[in-house]
Amino acid sequence: MKIVLFLGLLVGSCFLILGIIKKNHLLFLALVLFSFSFLTISCAGIYNQSQSSQWRWLPFYFLYFTLPLFLLYAKSISVISLQKKDYLILIPGLLEIIYIFCIWYFKDIYKDAVAINWKLYMLLAFSFNLFLASYGLWKLVSHFKNKYYMYSFLGKRHIKWIKNVLVSIIVSLVLFINLCYLGYCDLVNFLNGFYNFALFVSIVYFGYTTRNILNFDCETEYNSACKKELFEILKKIKEHMILSEDYLKNNFSQRDLSEAIGVPPNKVRIAITSLTHKSFNSYLNCFRVQRAVLYLSDKKYEHYTIDGIAKEVGFHSKSVFYMAFRKTTGFTPLLYKKAFL
Repeated sequence: MKIVLFLGLLVGSCFLILGIIKKNHLLFLALVLFSFSFLTISCAGIYNQSQSSQWRWLPFYFLYFTLPLFLLYAKSISVISLQKKDYLILIPGLLEIIYIFCIWYFKDIYKDAVAINWKLYMLLAFSFNLFLASYGLWKLVSHFKNKYYMYSFLGKRHIKWIKNVLVSIIVSLVLFINLCYLGYCDLVNFLNGFYNFALFVSIVYFGYTTRNILNFDCETEYNSACKKELFEILKKIKEHMILSEDYLKNNFSQRDLSEAIGVPPNKVRIAITSLTHKSFNSYLNCFRVQRAVLYLSDKKYEHYTIDGIAKEVGFHSKSVFYMAFRKTTGFTPLLYKKAFL
């Protein structure tokens, strides 16, 4: 694991310099790598070490520091900017450093208490990281749902790896602690070393290639990808409207359309407003007016009044129908019928 420490310090130093120069999220990534490197080297064999011999030198465990720093990094590249209160998550890490230093410094005075303190420290560290990873995963999944349109194409895929990392942390913690409890400590040490190295490589690669979501707005590739997706959604909407004729229902809503085509409501709204420059109701009324035009020219409906046709095509009131008809055709229903029929 010494190679992880060496590479972590080397790559982390490079990211730290780039982060300071560019003033971006690489600064947080560098801190994550530093913390993870010390965590990896100091916790080699940690699952079967319960004695004070672990503290022969000034220790660097960072069990309460690494994951909080990683979550801060994750938030720094999301659409929600970091706030001062978010840094409170680092308080357990600061307390950890003080606690470990005290145990290391007074190890000869409190020899009997060290082993007990170590077990308690490890139990709390396991619980803390398991809770934090689960909480971070829940917040990330919720954020994907609530801010779905912000992660269209490149955006969502760009930070999906963070979700995978959090899942792997939860699985590894539960797996390793159970294997250790069953007595497979040597196997746990081997698997833990392999996992840490794989996790380190993943964080370096994906962390460096990941960009701040907010920066996508000014990039052609993101805009073109988003626009392509929005056109596909609008195509789905048109096809559904034509085939199902749901627009004839006077209570047909944006959520109904969303559920029918399997696209989140906010994406439906964005596709319509950005590509047609109309609200959902205005867009819906265009279909209704087109159907009203057909009805006005159909002998089958010649005995229908204007109010009757308005209700037939899904309008709630005559005034709304007249307004939408005139906006779409430039004429009122009566003038249109006289002029063209």
